Amino acid sequence: MTTTLEVPEAVRAAQEAANAALARMPHPDPREPAGLAALRAAPPAGPRHPAARDVVRDGLRLRVLPPPGEAAGALVRVHGGGFLLGSPEHDDPVNARLARPCAVRVLAPAYRRAPEAPVSAAVDDVGTALRAAATGDPALPLLVAGVSAGAHLALRALLALRDGGDPLLTRVAGAHLDCGRYDLLGTPSARRADDRTLLLTGTWLTAFREVAFPGADRAALRAASPLHADLRGLPPLLLTVGDLDPLLDDTLLLADAVRAAGGEASVLCLPHAPHSVLGSGTPLADLALGHVERWLRARLRAAPLR
Repeated sequence: MTTTLEVPEAVRAAQEAANAALARMPHPDPREPAGLAALRAAPPAGPRHPAARDVVRDGLRLRVLPPPGEAAGALVRVHGGGFLLGSPEHDDPVNARLARPCAVRVLAPAYRRAPEAPVSAAVDDVGTALRAAATGDPALPLLVAGVSAGAHLALRALLALRDGGDPLLTRVAGAHLDCGRYDLLGTPSARRADDRTLLLTGTWLTAFREVAFPGADRAALRAASPLHADLRGLPPLLLTVGDLDPLLDDTLLLADAVRAAGGEASVLCLPHAPHSVLGSGTPLADLALGHVERWLRARLRAAPLR
């Protein structure tokens, strides 16, 4: 099922004002050392949460945000950044927002980034985060989430659990995947992106792929693309994406492929929204996050008792 979020006029106007500001943002080239350094130096958009703390599991730093009271589950949420950028701290505002109403302990992995490490290492790190989330109370269900490149990594980590016959997959009650890049060969909407595209330009789409998957030919890119994988056996998915996002078709085609494989995939399309709007702090982001919260709580309620 695909649903378009209903947006009041004031929310639409606020988002269009935010989009106008996005149209003026600089886009350093991550293929150049100075460009990559400048992008990595960008500070988090919001304040760091005072309750967050870092733990290390099997060499992986995890940023942990506890719920205010007793936990009803654990949520592993994977940050975005084109496989090259970002950190768990960048997602503190959204992670804190989800921890309270969903009553979940949020674990955000500081996964290894390209080009210093292959993307497969980041997939392994997400798996490590899932195993860390599963320790402790075995009765607590798990949730998974990811944004942009983090959605790609989260989905590949779930597929790796399935392919390895790992019983941990049965603990995962649902996955929220936001504006992910699921086809590295480029879906139609991604191929239409140019340098006027908000936030995630056509040049950035190409540059992030070239740095993260150096020298990869079409066969290798297809093999690394979740859209072209066997998608059977996944937990229920909520897929969110903006209608101005160049990765819109990645989401729509992934939903179709999951359903064709016998799985459950709901799509929430966000009008007037560019790439990665849920982390932007706009009224539209707040409205959409309310929908995500309700879906995550429903998945926790539906999780079997252990």
